[in-house]
Amino acid sequence: MTNHKHIEETDLINLISDRHHDLRQKVEYMTAQQLPQVHFGSSEWYLIMIIKYDQPTFAELTHKINLTRQAIHKAVKQLEQKQVVQIESVPNNKKEKRVTLTEFGIMCYEKYIKNKQHIIEHIGQVIGASEVAHLEQLLQADWQLENDKPDE
Repeated sequence: MTNHKHIEETDLINLISDRHHDLRQKVEYMTAQQLPQVHFGSSEWYLIMIIKYDQPTFAELTHKINLTRQAIHKAVKQLEQKQVVQIESVPNNKKEKRVTLTEFGIMCYEKYIKNKQHIIEHIGQVIGASEVAHLEQLLQADWQLENDKPDE
């Protein structure tokens, strides 16, 4: 029984999840040390990443993140209060609003990205740059999960 429990704790999915959690916490901690005036949770950092890349509308955020429009609105409002994002009207559309990063938001984003890059470089020094490249390749591969059917 103990062996089975050990296998469950260290299976691929749990290992990926645990590493993801540890890496996110490390990047967030490093960034929090550089930006002591404001604290962001993981979900806020995720929103900041999406906003920076896409400058999405509320409808696009709702679709991308798969949360209710109300939950997205609340999260964006919190970022707006922290002066990280601004809400703008979409030209030729009176209903829809677009979310963009403020100058402060861009500065926060850039610190976060720089810290991520620092951690990636550190991992490369520890396990080797070629291993990091190989890991990225494996994680980017199409694992064809949509074709997998559970045993009946």
